[in-house]
Amino acid sequence: MKARQTAVVGRMTGVTLALCVAAVPATSMAQVLEEIVVTAEKREQNLQEVPVSVTALTGQQIDALGMTDFVEITQQMPGVQLNAWSPNLTIFNIRGISQNNFQDHLEAPVAVYMDDAYISTLNGISGQMFDMKRIEVLRGPQGTLFGRNATGGLIHYISNDASESELNGYIEAEGGDYSHRALEFAIGGGSDTVRARVSGRYAEMDGYIESVDTILPGTTDVLFPGSGQDLGGVDGIGLRGNLQVDFSDDLQMNVWLKYAEDKDVATGGYVFETCELDIDGLCPVDEFGRAVTTPGVQDLFGLPADEHEHYAEHPGILDRDQTSATVKFDYATAGDMEFTSITNYLAMDKFYDEDGDALAIPILTFQTFVDIKQFTQEFRLSGDTEKSRWQVGFYYFDFENDGGTSVTGAPAFGNINATGRLVAAGGDDSGLATANPFNGFEGAIGTQLYLLDSRNWSVFGQADFDLTDDLTLTAGLRWSQDDKEIDYTLNYVDNFNPAPVIIVTEADLAAVNPGVDKIDYGDWAGRLALNYR
Repeated sequence: MKARQTAVVGRMTGVTLALCVAAVPATSMAQVLEEIVVTAEKREQNLQEVPVSVTALTGQQIDALGMTDFVEITQQMPGVQLNAWSPNLTIFNIRGISQNNFQDHLEAPVAVYMDDAYISTLNGISGQMFDMKRIEVLRGPQGTLFGRNATGGLIHYISNDASESELNGYIEAEGGDYSHRALEFAIGGGSDTVRARVSGRYAEMDGYIESVDTILPGTTDVLFPGSGQDLGGVDGIGLRGNLQVDFSDDLQMNVWLKYAEDKDVATGGYVFETCELDIDGLCPVDEFGRAVTTPGVQDLFGLPADEHEHYAEHPGILDRDQTSATVKFDYATAGDMEFTSITNYLAMDKFYDEDGDALAIPILTFQTFVDIKQFTQEFRLSGDTEKSRWQVGFYYFDFENDGGTSVTGAPAFGNINATGRLVAAGGDDSGLATANPFNGFEGAIGTQLYLLDSRNWSVFGQADFDLTDDLTLTAGLRWSQDDKEIDYTLNYVDNFNPAPVIIVTEADLAAVNPGVDKIDYGDWAGRLALNYR
């Protein structure tokens, strides 16, 4: 959806006011690439000298490419793909490794970090991207250097901090088709010992996929009205502040405060076809067995789809707000060692409502709601000698996810009655009429509620040994301990059972599969590599 938005919106920088613009050397692209400095191994290195597969984009490249959403990096990163079930969930895929489930309480094997802070939830990745210093994508396991869940790779977003003491910043306005409007700004400065930077972005755009009514063939009569909600729009804001304090030549503190919000963002539905795709990637028949010749969803009477129109009758929305605070201390100790402490707290609330069938009749409505709280603490100690470099670390992760999902319109997948038995749509149960399989179940609601508590701690370390001027041996080791516990309830209501009927709880599941409601385990991982330059 975002790629289409980029294609149809004529982005225009209306105003650019530079409060203080640092001079950029007029170098060739090749020279710029050679000078890219990354921190993929927790220390500053030239990109071309890092012995792991890394792709990096500088802030200038991000601006030149017009990227304004965190998920747009996949357009420029080889081997990186995006699975996005609307802005609701964002799942990155690196070298074919990803999270294939779209439940809110799951973590992904590809870790996402923002300014050294881990973002555990799949809900909190997409959104307004602005005032960036660099983006790094690391391929392959990274657990001997990073604290959490980087088995498939890692994406690190690094924003501009308050390292400049002179007054600097910018303000930029945008306008375009579909009432697109955006405002972005940054301002920073201070003294040699205390500096600050504040930046933000607001963007709004109407949808470009128009809601249309279903017309009775041969007439102008509206058989099923559309939702009236155009899809593909944007309504989001992001704010970020950084305070940097040099207590001495050896001790520095960085504090980040961040806030992001998406308000009443229109969400589309999904039609899952069961068929063998043709050479054009299309499903040859729709859910009613009729031939399909164009992308999109046909109307109920087989009218060919239009990629700029939809027939869904239920207006969906995404409401999401996220707050994050990070405190980082860097201390250069005696003996050429460096100690780092990173403390982060993240809170996010989300409500998501979707027309799950994208059709003109009320078959399936899907909702998710979640309240997430996350605390992380990382300690690292690193050092180097003439022939070696090393790092050891400790990581603690505490995650609480209070949420649920709700599905309205049980006939789309079968009904659950008060006895807990599954009844296929159209089936006869307790004397229910079968002439209309949707009788009595138009308002059927199945709701899953859960409370997940997850705690993890890990120790990790890695060392590089220069065997010769051209050959380096890298060895790393990691131990991780996980403790998870879940409270779970599935309940059901319909026209015949207006009060919620509990179908199953975590105790019922544990009775069948002991221990499924609690997980307590540890595992280890290692790394051994030779790098020849």
